[in-house]
Amino acid sequence: MAVQKRKLTRLERRAQPMQDVVPHEPLASHEDIRNPTPAPATKNLKADLKDSRTTRKPKALSNKQKLKIQRGVEISDRIQNKTSKKHTRKENRQAAKKIYE
Repeated sequence: MAVQKRKLTRLERRAQPMQDVVPHEPLASHEDIRNPTPAPATKNLKADLKDSRTTRKPKALSNKQKLKIQRGVEISDRIQNKTSKKHTRKENRQAAKKIYE
């Protein structure tokens, strides 16, 4: 049977440098810390990103919202029918008055 390696503690892991990782930036010296280089303008980058991004897709309506809209359409249709009936009755009355006069 093979002997299992003991799992390192956090402190032990931090104490040992990782062999596989290649540092991509040189470590900052004391002079670099005192004189930091100016950071790139993040506002310009954000503006560019905003322009290139697509617009957000609108959320789908909930069933409750759909029912409210449908009910609103039904109510408006009902009102429209009532007004059209009123107009036709009024026209019929006026036509009847003309006939009997």
